[in-house]
Amino acid sequence: MKKIITLFASMVLLCVFAVTALASEQVKVIKHFDVDTTEAFYAYRNSIVEVTFKNSDEVPEEAFKSWSVGITPQMEIMAWMERNSEESVNASADRYNLYIGADGGFDANENMSWFFKDFTNLKKISGLENMETEFMTNAEGVFSGC
Repeated sequence: MKKIITLFASMVLLCVFAVTALASEQVKVIKHFDVDTTEAFYAYRNSIVEVTFKNSDEVPEEAFKSWSVGITPQMEIMAWMERNSEESVNASADRYNLYIGADGGFDANENMSWFFKDFTNLKKISGLENMETEFMTNAEGVFSGC
């Protein structure tokens, strides 16, 4: 009986440690932006041709602009743009690639409605494996105007 109680106590301690570790791990959630915002990269929505979700928040030196896009600044989700030389040659204005990333990936906001609204030149989205969508409940109009 003593062995069973010891085994049970050990299992309870393991569970407590596992739950504590999970609770202390910060979930990184991308911010929800209003539908007609010009905040962050949305001021450039007509110039973005590619979006890539990354497993890193390192903004390269060649980035044109960068922004913190976590629901709190401590979440360390970064967005940045780099000029897309190939697409810019054939356009009357510069075209950009948008990158959104966080170390270890990040979670979509539960409300991702209108996220890519009016990205009129968007041609490619990649790296979706770096954005967890399990808790996303609203994707209304996410590609409206694309």
